[in-house]
Amino acid sequence: MPSNKPFFVKSCMRENPAKVLESAEIYDAIRIILDHGLSGLTVVDEENNVKGVVSELDCLRAVIGSAYNESSYRVGTVSEYMSHPVDACHPEDSAFEVAQDMLAKNQRRRPVVKDGKLIGQVSCRNVLWAIGNYTGALED
Repeated sequence: MPSNKPFFVKSCMRENPAKVLESAEIYDAIRIILDHGLSGLTVVDEENNVKGVVSELDCLRAVIGSAYNESSYRVGTVSEYMSHPVDACHPEDSAFEVAQDMLAKNQRRRPVVKDGKLIGQVSCRNVLWAIGNYTGALED
């Protein structure tokens, strides 16, 4: 049975998500992505302000470009390959509206920001799980 309670991002976001500094080498981002089994990361500065996102595709583009150009091990920094500006959301935003916007923009994840700082991340998988629970569709 569906709930009548509002459905907010804070109910389905992952708190303290894996992230990478904008000044980090792209191989640092690749290591984090592979170690955590992620499809991308939020990029932050030293004060935890969101600066961009870097995906597996961004990393692959960097590495392939470097190999193609026969450059050295140093490919570049995350800031050189990240996507920005970022569509972020707030923990009190409607999870349904955020999910609809993610669909419209073909985004797999979205940083959750409060007072300008990264506090979480919401992904398609997080929203699917929460909607299933919210509507009762995942109940036995």
